Amino acid sequence: MEEKNKTSASGQNDSNHSMEENDIPESNAARRIRLTEDPSKERNEESSEIKKAGFFENFWYHHKWAFIITTSFMLIAVITISQILNKKDVDLHIAYAGPVPYDGSAMASSLEAFNSIPYGGKSNFNADVIRFYYFSPDKIEKMKKEAEERGDKYSFDPQFNTQEHNSFRDEIVGGESIICIIDRALYEEVANQNAFLSLAEIYGGDVPENIFNIAVGECGVSFTSTNFAKFYTVFSAFPEDTVIAVRKNSVIGGGKRIDEEEFNNHIEYFKALVSFEYPEGYLTGDN
Repeated sequence: MEEKNKTSASGQNDSNHSMEENDIPESNAARRIRLTEDPSKERNEESSEIKKAGFFENFWYHHKWAFIITTSFMLIAVITISQILNKKDVDLHIAYAGPVPYDGSAMASSLEAFNSIPYGGKSNFNADVIRFYYFSPDKIEKMKKEAEERGDKYSFDPQFNTQEHNSFRDEIVGGESIICIIDRALYEEVANQNAFLSLAEIYGGDVPENIFNIAVGECGVSFTSTNFAKFYTVFSAFPEDTVIAVRKNSVIGGGKRIDEEEFNNHIEYFKALVSFEYPEGYLTGDN
């Protein structure tokens, strides 16, 4: 009986001892260790990703337009610099102003024609043609009358026409174009302002008879009457009253003045163009 009580007491003691071990209060140091080890590595990485995303979202919200504008300016600057570096030096400067929509394939063909005449002793050179799509008052009236005769509705943009007219005047005053192929009305306007060289100045005295016969006033030559315009069909669409003339070098104080040698090269080119001879063996419509 005593043994049984001992055994029972012993078992109770073991059980109590076990309970006491489980119920030992957690120390502050142990608690700190547990709390420190709780956030896992993955949770830290996720928190870092959220912070980065938050930074970029905040940056974009506050600096979006500044970033877009700055980037756009940088792109424009790169393109502009690239164009400047790749831009070819222009030798021959020509201006066209008139009612012909002069672009695309017509421009390519005309440049080929202009390059057929040597410039400054060079057979290979760069020509540039600046274009002004302009209708003189007489051309406007003619278009209106033709539209009425056909029963069509007449449509015209006077504001655009005025802009082209003003742009041409600016080119004459301060642009680079020396040789002008233009509508007769524009020729008269510029000639009246003494902005063209006279044919006598160009030829240094007497004007050759073949040029005198197709001259327009004291400064111009009928462009469509030249063999050059007749030979190259790209110019067949030009009105009969189209005139070719040479602008004075810097017609107004402050205007752009080109090098004297370059200017003289343009004069010689003009003389060669208006005196153009058909290639040997070429048959004209008069033959």
